[in-house]
Amino acid sequence: MNRPSRLMPPYVRSKAWNPILRALVLLGLAMVGLLALWSRPLLVAGFGLMFGLWFLVERGRLRARLRRLAETREGDALEGFVKSLPIRELDTWVVRAVFEQVRNYLTERPGFPLRAFDQLVKDLRIDPDDLEDLAIEIAQRSGRVVDNCERNPYCNKVTTVEDIVRFFCVQPKIAA
Repeated sequence: MNRPSRLMPPYVRSKAWNPILRALVLLGLAMVGLLALWSRPLLVAGFGLMFGLWFLVERGRLRARLRRLAETREGDALEGFVKSLPIRELDTWVVRAVFEQVRNYLTERPGFPLRAFDQLVKDLRIDPDDLEDLAIEIAQRSGRVVDNCERNPYCNKVTTVEDIVRFFCVQPKIAA
C-alpha cells in the first residue's frame, strides 16, 4: 500500500555552491558596483532608483492581482485544488508535490488557493525560466525522474498547473 501523500518528505535544497566561492562572487560583485558608483555616481544611482521603483510597482501589482484572484475562490486551498482535478487518474504524491511547490514559489501570496486551470505564466506570473527549477523540486518530492523528458507526451506543452501534474504522472518513478 502506498504511503499517504501527507507523509511526503519536504524538499531539500542541495548545497551546490561552496560558501567560500559564494562569498568571493558576492565580494567581486560588490567591488564592481562600488567601482561603477565611484566612476559614474549619477548614472548608477539613477539607474538603481529606476530599477528599484519598477520592481516595487510590479511587486505591488502582482500582490494585488493574486489577492483579487484569491478573493474569488472559496474553501480550503488543497481541497479546492484536488476538486479541480480528475484525482482518480492521478498520483496523489504528484498532486501534493505540485500543489505545495507551486504555492511555495508564489511567495507574494503563500496561502494562495491554487486551481488546476490556473495558467502558469498568464495567471500566476511564473517566469518560464523558473519552471525548470520548479520541476526539479517537484520531481524530488514526488519521487519521479526528470531525465528523458522528450519522451513525455506533455513535453513543451505545460501551460497550466494541471499540465504539470499530468507531466509528472507520466514520468517514471525513481527506482527504489
